[in-house]
Amino acid sequence: HFGQYEFHPVVSKLQLYCSEDLGAFYLDVLKDRLYTTAPKSLARRSAQTALHQITHAMLRWMAPFLSFTAEEAWGVFGDSESIFLETYTDMGEVDAVLLEKWAQIQAVRELANKEIETKRSAGELGASLQAELTIHCEGVAYEVLASLGDDLKFVFITSQVVSARGAGTTPMTWVNTPTTPACVDAASAMCMAQVKCGISPEPMAKNTSPSLLLWLGIALVVLLADQFTKLLIVGSFQLGDSQNVTSFFNLVRVHNSGAAFSFLSSASGWQRWLFTGIGVLATGFIIYMLRSHPTQKLFCFALALVLGGAVGNVIDRLLYGHVIDFLDFHWDWLSPLFLDGHFPAFNIADSAISVGTVCLLVDELIRVKRGA
Repeated sequence: HFGQYEFHPVVSKLQLYCSEDLGAFYLDVLKDRLYTTAPKSLARRSAQTALHQITHAMLRWMAPFLSFTAEEAWGVFGDSESIFLETYTDMGEVDAVLLEKWAQIQAVRELANKEIETKRSAGELGASLQAELTIHCEGVAYEVLASLGDDLKFVFITSQVVSARGAGTTPMTWVNTPTTPACVDAASAMCMAQVKCGISPEPMAKNTSPSLLLWLGIALVVLLADQFTKLLIVGSFQLGDSQNVTSFFNLVRVHNSGAAFSFLSSASGWQRWLFTGIGVLATGFIIYMLRSHPTQKLFCFALALVLGGAVGNVIDRLLYGHVIDFLDFHWDWLSPLFLDGHFPAFNIADSAISVGTVCLLVDELIRVKRGA
């Protein structure tokens, strides 16, 4: 096309290549390898080498019709004065056998994605990595898939892929790949129940994932620690009592009918139900987020701390109409901010909420840095 100055077919093909071959397939498969493998590992370095070659080839393809963009990018990637002093990348002879192989793999992958999306829409599956696939195929298709071995799960972005010769043991819906039929079974690792293609699954009981139970367990530990320490304080201290522990720390018993820093503590009592309602809504939202992102460890750990603290303070408001605080820290350098340098008293629940908030900020900073 370039020889006849026909740029529009090149633009169309390049756009299709970027959206379909790169965006929807190659980069989708590659991103986990780049994120999770060691910086100098063979897997990561080979991926970077391939991306380097692709980038250089694409810049040369773009140069005749996106001249300024290609030239500006060449200033970063290139090693010569201008991209217009370069020649097109020699990609070698087209390997028809290799193209046919990956065409078959992509056809089966599209079917697998449809099955996974069906299970996700039905609430039986979360992310694709929670799925296990059993692929039944015959003839050349089986050999093509089997040739990838354990790497097949990376292509399908699932936790496990098993390729089996034949049509399986139950009725199947067949799909035509370029040369031979194949079918995919999708099974939810979360429910541990295999669902065959083309068969309407029986209703399955909702199950709580182990990861969600872990985060709820952390929240429960925070809640129990908070309530136990408050019971000890109520049993040992009268309202307003104080006991010196160190030169900067006292155990006290104070009641806070407001929020942090005694906000709205002097109101007529309606604030009790306001803060209780906010706590209940926050609890529901946090549980929803934990169910949606159970594998994001720092994020879920932070939410679990906030959840335990929020529930602990909600229980106080429901039982007593106020929150019991007992940790009193004081330093002279705090005198300009607080009376006699005493930081407002707080409890275990408040501490968990504060630590959880800090962890959420750290998680967001890490996320932003990773995406930069």
